[in-house]
Amino acid sequence: MKILLAEDEKQLSRVLIMAMKSVGYDVDLVFNGQEAVEHAQANAYDVMIFDIMMPVKTGLEALKEIRATGDRTYVIMLTAMAEIDDKVTGLDAGADDYLTKPFSLKELLARLRSLERRTEEYDSDVLAFGDLKVDQSEQRLASHNSMSLSGKETRLLSYFILNADKELSTQQLLNQAWDRDENADAEDVWIYISYLRQKLQAVGSSTIIDGQKGGTPMIQRLRNKFIAISTAALVIVLITIIGSMVSVSSIHAHRETNDILTLLSQHNGQLSTKNANEAAKKRLGSRFNREELFQYRYFSANISKDGKSIKIDNSHILTVSPDSIADLAKTVQQRERTRGIIRYQGTSYAYKMVKKKNGQIGIVFLDQSMIFKNTHDLMLSGIVLGIISLILFEFVLIMSSKRAIKPVIEAEKRQKEFITNAGHELKTPLSIISANTELEEMMNGESEWTQSNKQQVQRLTHLINLMISLAKLDERPELQLQEIDPATEVQKAIDNFKAVIAQSNHQLKYQLQPGLKLKADPNYYYELISILLDNANKYCDPNGTIFVDVSADKHGKNVLLKVGNSYAEGKNVDYNKFFERFYRNDTSHNNEKRSGFGIGLSIAQNLVKNFKGSLSVDWKDGTIYFTASFKSLK
Repeated sequence: MKILLAEDEKQLSRVLIMAMKSVGYDVDLVFNGQEAVEHAQANAYDVMIFDIMMPVKTGLEALKEIRATGDRTYVIMLTAMAEIDDKVTGLDAGADDYLTKPFSLKELLARLRSLERRTEEYDSDVLAFGDLKVDQSEQRLASHNSMSLSGKETRLLSYFILNADKELSTQQLLNQAWDRDENADAEDVWIYISYLRQKLQAVGSSTIIDGQKGGTPMIQRLRNKFIAISTAALVIVLITIIGSMVSVSSIHAHRETNDILTLLSQHNGQLSTKNANEAAKKRLGSRFNREELFQYRYFSANISKDGKSIKIDNSHILTVSPDSIADLAKTVQQRERTRGIIRYQGTSYAYKMVKKKNGQIGIVFLDQSMIFKNTHDLMLSGIVLGIISLILFEFVLIMSSKRAIKPVIEAEKRQKEFITNAGHELKTPLSIISANTELEEMMNGESEWTQSNKQQVQRLTHLINLMISLAKLDERPELQLQEIDPATEVQKAIDNFKAVIAQSNHQLKYQLQPGLKLKADPNYYYELISILLDNANKYCDPNGTIFVDVSADKHGKNVLLKVGNSYAEGKNVDYNKFFERFYRNDTSHNNEKRSGFGIGLSIAQNLVKNFKGSLSVDWKDGTIYFTASFKSLK
């Protein structure tokens, strides 16, 4: 098999050439994207292996130029750019496969061998849709021309055809093409959809796979949060201003009502007399205006000592009849309160009842509608103007929010660039070390030193991936939550950790309550359990015990996941810092056993929040417990 290798790192390319030539492959080496384009145009290759970050032209630029000429040679991207968007970009540009640094030399050789076996024939089981045919047994895609598919590609495309024109969730596709014990998530689905889209285009089919990666990016969420907080602040200001104005107006209206009722009760239900005017002038002070006294609508009733006769005065109101006044007076007399409000025909009347020296009971009624009209008008105007102001503010805010968060966008962009470059710079030497080690093992066999090299490469690779994952936490797409049995998922994780825990000389005790249900993404829920178990195993005391418990709380409203471990030194520890990024209670870097990076618990807390739950930590009687609480579906 003839291979074109484009890799600018000379030491890594040297190792790759030695490995591929050792198994009989013919390899041409170039060091930049332009040379890759020239060699691809001049020679026929079975496989081309491209790094992305190369001088003159990047691997992506070279690949696009090669694909533009109609060249469909199988291309493997070999790069340190391991993020999902990088993979999708590379695959959409025309790549057929993707390996990230540091990679296994054995895996690369295995993939090359798999390409040589693709001529094997199988029995046909064909699905057709439009101009498209999928041979499931042969794993082949055909339209105007044909090409091979992987097993997962075949299952996915077949599922699409069988459910044409239906809206399918990412979780449905994940369940269809991946086994439950595979460590796959929604990101893997979108990688393979990108595979299929590229291959549909390659065979000249008019069939398309519609849809896009879900989830709200961090910047959009930040923008929405900025708009929400600003809007809430304006709402609070408007409510405070309008509420204060209405409250002041209402206080003045109540005071005016009280003053007029007092004057009426003191002057036998009259305001037009000379004595009443003098009293009004004295009581109202600067507010007194003789002409305004005639604007009030009021009436009165005097009830005799024996309660049998009622004297009515309705000379200052036209809408209330004497009989109605008599009924209102009897109703008020039966009340214990001497002051209050009574409604009649939709109008509110304030009243005051006094007992006169002759034994009679005098009751005066005042129509409040005119007094409170300004207050009601002010409140209505305030609400209307507030809504209009809020709408205008929201419009301006939406238009200007992009500019407001521009510095954040720029900072986030620089962070992405730093992560990409740092990942490349760190993974490339790791790839060289890994490849050198594997080549040494191929030539001279395994040794204590090669095993140590591989362990350290794995450890550093794990650290780099954790740091990248942590940096990308805020961009995690919205998880597709579904009903799961927590006991079943926890049991799977425990089964996988039993050997590791036993090797660490720790005991494992667990109690899983069956029949509980909660909403979560099963893959990320498994990741959560794995993080907590790994943390418990790392920080468990020598010959200590790890505890796992799944149960309902006392009221049955929440499902609790508890993971604990023996931790004798935990009495005076500040547990508030445990979920801080990069925090480690054990600051020693020489402890091989406790080789954590202070990242896992931060990721765990983020996952729990995505499941609408909470994560807490406490210590009791020599044992530390991490408790994740989720709302129960039963």
